[in-house]
Amino acid sequence: MTSAHRLYRSLGFVRAPELDWSPRHDVHLIAFRLGLRR
Repeated sequence: MTSAHRLYRSLGFVRAPELDWSPRHDVHLIAFRLGLRR
């Protein structure tokens, strides 16, 4: 998913490792966050 990660970063998303989780022992989901614009 490196292409997807690159796309998210290009749109202003940043990694949010505190939101990462694993619904199963063999599935690891990583989170991205987008700040609100003023």
